[in-house]
Amino acid sequence: MRLGLLALAAPLLFLTGCGSSDKTAGTTTTAARSPTELALARIKAEETQAARVSTVAQSSPEGGGPTTVTIVQEGIADDSVAAVRFVLRYEPDGDGWRLVSETRTQRCQQGRGHQTFTSGDCV
Repeated sequence: MRLGLLALAAPLLFLTGCGSSDKTAGTTTTAARSPTELALARIKAEETQAARVSTVAQSSPEGGGPTTVTIVQEGIADDSVAAVRFVLRYEPDGDGWRLVSETRTQRCQQGRGHQTFTSGDCV
C-alpha cells in the first residue's frame, strides 16, 4: 500500500518542487515532509536519468520511530554502473527528522566489475 501511494505521489513531489533539503548528517529538517520525501530530495532523484527508481521506507511498527529509506536507481545511462543504491536513516527530532546516516553503493554492468551492491568502483 505504501509503495502504491508513493508511486502516485512521486510525480507530484517533483512537480511541486522539493524546497531546501538537509545536506549534513545530524542536521534537523523541520519541514513537514516524510523521510521518503527528504531522501529523494537529498539524492536529487529528479535529476537522475535512471530508467527505474524504487523506494522502500521501513519504520517502527508505530510509525513514529527511526525510519530507513532505501532508494535503488537502475538503468542508469552509464557504461560501467548498472545501478546505485542509497540507504538513508532518519530519526524523529521534534517536529522534523534528523538524518543520522547515509550509505551509497553501486552494482556494475555485466563484465565491468562486481555484481552486488558494494562501495567498490566499476571498471
